[in-house]
Amino acid sequence: MKTLLYAMLSLLLLGFGTAQAGYPAPFEAHYKIHKLGLDIARVDISLKKQADGSLLYRSETNPLGLLSLFRNDRIVETTELQNIRGQLRPLRFRHIHSGSKKNRDIDIVFDWDRHTASNRISGKEWTLEIPDDALDKFSLQVFMMKDLQEGRKTLDYKIADDGELDTYHFERLDHEKITVPAGSYDVLKLKRDHGSNKRKTVMWTAPTLHYLPVQVQHIEADGSNFYMKLEKVEINATPAVMPANTSQKESPAS
Repeated sequence: MKTLLYAMLSLLLLGFGTAQAGYPAPFEAHYKIHKLGLDIARVDISLKKQADGSLLYRSETNPLGLLSLFRNDRIVETTELQNIRGQLRPLRFRHIHSGSKKNRDIDIVFDWDRHTASNRISGKEWTLEIPDDALDKFSLQVFMMKDLQEGRKTLDYKIADDGELDTYHFERLDHEKITVPAGSYDVLKLKRDHGSNKRKTVMWTAPTLHYLPVQVQHIEADGSNFYMKLEKVEINATPAVMPANTSQKESPAS
C-alpha cells in the first residue's frame, strides 16, 4: 500500500500553468485510486497562495472502502514554492506517511544561496549539491504542467531524492478523448518508464485544464494495474503571480 500510494503521488503530475510568466493558479482537485474496479484510496490535492506570496502545494491520501477496514495509512505531502531571483523554485518538501507499520518521514530543505538540498530527518541526513533547475518529486508536478502549457517538447527533470540527483524523462504519446467521473476531455497522453524493472506510469493530461492529468495508470513489474481518476476540480482563474525575491527566506519549521 505504501509503495503504491507513494509511487502514484510522486508521478501524478498535477499543477496549473498559466501564460503569465508560467505561474500556477490556485486549485483543488480530488481523485480516487482504483484497482480491479474497487475504490482503494482518495487523494485530495491543492495549490494555495500564502500570505507572504509563496505557494503551498499539498496532497493527502487516505484509504477507502474495504481497504479502510484493514489499513489506516495517511500520506501527506507538501512543497513550498517561491519566486527567488526571478525563478520559481522549491523551498521545502515534506512527505509524512503515518498509520503504517513502516512510517516514513522526509524533510528536504533547498538552500538556493548555497545550491544544496538537505534531508534533515534524524538518522537519514544527507546534503546534495544541486543545479538551478533541481526539483523535488512533488514540485515536479507543477513544473511539468507549466512546461506543457508553454509548448516545451523535451520533458526532462532533475530530482533531488535520497542523497542523489535523478533524471526523470517523460515521453509524449497520442492525443485521445477519455471520460472520467469529472467529465469527458480531449487529452495528451504521456509515459514514464522506471528503468529496467518494467514499471511504468501513463498519464492523460487535459489541455483545457492547463494539462491537469485527468487519469493516471501505474503498472507494476508484475503487470498489476492501478488507476487514479479525477472526480472533481476547482480552479481559481487568477494566476498566483508572486513578487520576486532577491534572496531566499528561511523555511518555517513544522
